Amino acid sequence: MVLTQDFLADLSHKIRTPLNGVIGMTKLLQDTALSAEQQSYANIIALSSDNLLDSLNDILKTIGDIKEEETVQQTITRELLQEKLKNLKTDYNTPQNFYGLQILIVEDNLVNHMIAKRLLNNCNCMVSVAENGLEALDLVKETVFDLIFMDCQMPKMDGYEATRKIIEYEKSNNLNHVPIVALTANVMGGDVEKCRAAGMDDYISKPIKPKIMVDVILRWKRALLTERADKEKAEKEKRHILLIDENTLTVLHAMTEDNFIPILESYIKMAGKGCDAIFDAIIAKDAVRLRRESHSLKSSSRQIGALQIGELAAEFEKRAIAENFEGISYLFEDFSLLNKRVEAHLKNYIELFLESNSV
Repeated sequence: MVLTQDFLADLSHKIRTPLNGVIGMTKLLQDTALSAEQQSYANIIALSSDNLLDSLNDILKTIGDIKEEETVQQTITRELLQEKLKNLKTDYNTPQNFYGLQILIVEDNLVNHMIAKRLLNNCNCMVSVAENGLEALDLVKETVFDLIFMDCQMPKMDGYEATRKIIEYEKSNNLNHVPIVALTANVMGGDVEKCRAAGMDDYISKPIKPKIMVDVILRWKRALLTERADKEKAEKEKRHILLIDENTLTVLHAMTEDNFIPILESYIKMAGKGCDAIFDAIIAKDAVRLRRESHSLKSSSRQIGALQIGELAAEFEKRAIAENFEGISYLFEDFSLLNKRVEAHLKNYIELFLESNSV
């Protein structure tokens, strides 16, 4: 029998998709309360389906190796395939804790995304699901995700096109790139290159194994934490460079004249009260009050040139709108320290201004 590359890719997809359901649902079944006899049956199903997956992988790898060597259609004999078959036991890890990670699953098969969602929920991830690339693109525009698992073959818009569209959206809106992990039932030669060419960052073949999915999440979580740490460090350094924009103060003085100093003194009092109000709203997790107080402080801070306070207040406002209080206490520590430094800077500025204008 002569097997073409396209035929084998389609065959791989058709076999792996239902096999993913068997392996995934069996793993979920094993994690439930079973009798000893039921557990034994479930273990046999898991081992048998995993051996079947191994056989499929080796068959396709053999075909791929022959394709690379001869680059022509090749007749595959039963004897050649049998030499490549292996057995491998399932290796599952205890679920990791990825509390707070926002993950998007893009998968058109109901069983597959049920399995993936359950596995991720067991790791304390916050999971959203899209059934095709168009839905994924809409969700990316509404929610900030930490990681995306993207099926490759879907109706309406496949994973390759969806990945390109997401990257275009990120670039056009100056957003950080969200890592995209390909989920595919096709492991034929050249598939990885195709995923990379579309802009995908990582690759998992179906059926999805919990251990492999956990390892991928752990790898990208570390990269995400490193990126966030570098960004926070850069922001802190930036805030230390400029407390008050002198050009803004100069323009404000020209516009307000005799009211210039009273405006600055009024801002100092208002900023202190605003800082306390924001703290109280954070402690109470009062999103409405946090939004109101941070919006007010954002506007007044920018008007007198306290641009860094304005940026932090804008971040508080953004968090309030999303009702996201995770890690906000650490942000407030930076905000409180910055507010004290700006207050001291303005008091010194007022004192020097009055002295220079009294001469």
